[in-house]
Amino acid sequence: MNRPLSPARASLPANPLANPLAKLSLGLFLVLVLLLAGYRFGGGGVRLGGGAGTFTVSDAEECLRRGGNIYFNVTFGSEDYLRKIGEWETARRRSRLGQPFVISANTHVGSVRDLSLEDKVFLVFEGRQYPMSGKPVVSATHHNTYLVFFPRFDMAGQPVFERTSGTFDILIKGVEFPERRLTFRLPMPSAGQPGLDLPRLAMLFGSALAALLVACTPCLVGSLAVGSFTMGAAAGAAGERDAMAKVRAAMVRRTLFHLAALIVTYLVVAQLTAAFKATTAYLRPAEVAGGLVLLAIGLGFLRAWGPAAVVEGGVRRALARFLPGAARGSRETGAPVKPGNGASRRPDDPLGLDAGASSAVGASLAMVCSVAGAPTLSTAIILPVMVYAGVNDFYGSLLILAVYLMVSAVPFFLIAVGLGEALLTASVRWRRRLLVANGLLLVFLGLLLVFSQQRVADVLSAPARSLLAPFVWLLGRLGGSPPTLST
Repeated sequence: MNRPLSPARASLPANPLANPLAKLSLGLFLVLVLLLAGYRFGGGGVRLGGGAGTFTVSDAEECLRRGGNIYFNVTFGSEDYLRKIGEWETARRRSRLGQPFVISANTHVGSVRDLSLEDKVFLVFEGRQYPMSGKPVVSATHHNTYLVFFPRFDMAGQPVFERTSGTFDILIKGVEFPERRLTFRLPMPSAGQPGLDLPRLAMLFGSALAALLVACTPCLVGSLAVGSFTMGAAAGAAGERDAMAKVRAAMVRRTLFHLAALIVTYLVVAQLTAAFKATTAYLRPAEVAGGLVLLAIGLGFLRAWGPAAVVEGGVRRALARFLPGAARGSRETGAPVKPGNGASRRPDDPLGLDAGASSAVGASLAMVCSVAGAPTLSTAIILPVMVYAGVNDFYGSLLILAVYLMVSAVPFFLIAVGLGEALLTASVRWRRRLLVANGLLLVFLGLLLVFSQQRVADVLSAPARSLLAPFVWLLGRLGGSPPTLST
C-alpha cells in the first residue's frame, strides 16, 4: 500500500534533484572536480603553441602528487610584463646582465610570509647550475611573490634565453622537498605575438582559469562553504505546503544574494588592487570591517542558544538600570529567544536572515580570499596570460575572474539549497543546534579576521584539503613517496 506524501515532500518538484541529498552530493562532487581540474590543468607550463616557448610554469600538480603544501608559479620577466606589475624600474637596473623571473609561492596551509628563497633557487642549463644573482626581492605578501635574476650568459659566454630551441629548468631546493624543477621551453615568447587565433586565445583563457582554480579555490571552498552552511542553517520550519514553498523560495533568493555579493566584492577588490598596485596592508581595514560583520551576524544566531540567551537577558537588565529607554525598545521588538523554541528571529521570519544580512555575509567572506590573494592574482596568474596574449589586461582579467567565480558558485548554490531543504523537515532540536554551530563559526572567523587574519586561510582551506586528502594519500602510495599533507 502506497503511503501518501507529506505536505513537505509533496511540495518538492519531481526531478532528479528534488531530493536534498542529491543536491548536496552533486555540489560536493562538482567542488572536487573543480579542485582536481585546477591541479591537473593549472599545474603545467602555459605555452602559446605553434613552437613558441613557455612563459609561465607551475608545479601545483606535482606538489599535489607528492603531498606538499607549498607550490610555485614561475614567470619569465619580459619588459612588458614587469611594467604591468610595477617591477620594471627595479629590474631595469639589473637587466643588462641578469634575466628577471617572477616566482610566486602559494600555500593554503599556514603562511609563507617568512619563506626565504635565498640560496635556494638555481637556473639549470645544459647540465650546469647557475645561482641567482643577488637576493630575491619580495614584492607581495601572503601568497609571496619574488623577483629574482639569473645570468643571461652561460659558462662559454653564450646567451641562454635568446636561443631558438632547447629547454632550461628553474631549480628550487629545500622547500618541503629536496628539490623541484620547473621546465621552460625555448624560444622565449615575446609579448603581443601576432596571429593569435580564437583556439589559442581559448587555450590561454583556459590556462588562466585553471591557475585560478589552483590558487584560489581551496580558500574559496571554505568561504563559500561557510556561506552555504549559513544559508542552510538559517532555514526555519514549514509544516504546510504553502509555508514550505514560501520558505524555500526565500532561501533560494537569499542564497543568490549571498553569492552575488561575494562575486561582486571579489571582483572589485581584485581589480582595485591591480589598478592601484595595492598590497594586502592597504586593504587591512576592509578585513576588519568584514570581521565585525561576521561577528554581529554570528552573535545574532547565538540568540537561539540557551547560555547566550541568559547572557543577553543579563545584559538587558544591566542596561535597563542606566538606559530605561533602551530597555523599553527591546521589549517592543520582542523578548530574548528561550531555549527550545527553535527560532532566533521573529515568527514571521523563519529564515532568521534577511537579504541584506545574507549579502553582508557574502561580502565579508569575499574579503578572506580576495584581499589576501588579489596581489598574486594580478601578478602571477592573470597578467602573464594577458600580457603575452596581447589582450587588454583589465577587461580580460575581469572576464576571467567573473567566469571563474560564477562557475565556482554553482556547486555551492546546490549545497546551500540542499542543506536548507533537508533542514526544513528536520526536528527543532537539530535546526537549533546547527544554527548555534553556525553562529559560533561566524564569530570565530570574525575574530580571526579582526585579530589574526593570517590564520583565516588555514581554517577556510580545511574543507578543500579534506576533500583532496584521499587523493593525496593515493597518489603518494602510487608514487612511492609518503604523503605529508598537513592539517
